[in-house]
Amino acid sequence: MAESLHDRYARRLGTLAVEVGANVAAGQDVFVLAMDVQQAPIGRAVAESAYEAGARYVTVLYWDQQVKRARLRHAPWQLRFFRALRA
Repeated sequence: MAESLHDRYARRLGTLAVEVGANVAAGQDVFVLAMDVQQAPIGRAVAESAYEAGARYVTVLYWDQQVKRARLRHAPWQLRFFRALRA
């Protein structure tokens, strides 16, 4: 199956982030923070490129807005961090 344009750009962005932005070297641990789950393809591409560059371990963390919303609505007040806005 042919690689889509979106997949190709994600792969190239992952390579750019690893080789130029972070300059990942063999044996390093890499931490990737994606601010939305929709950025998963880019997070995966960065992880793939980091492992290809010799990273020892790669962690990808996604910020999920729906999970934060649930926390703000239902968690004990000590865990809410910010006051929930109620419509």
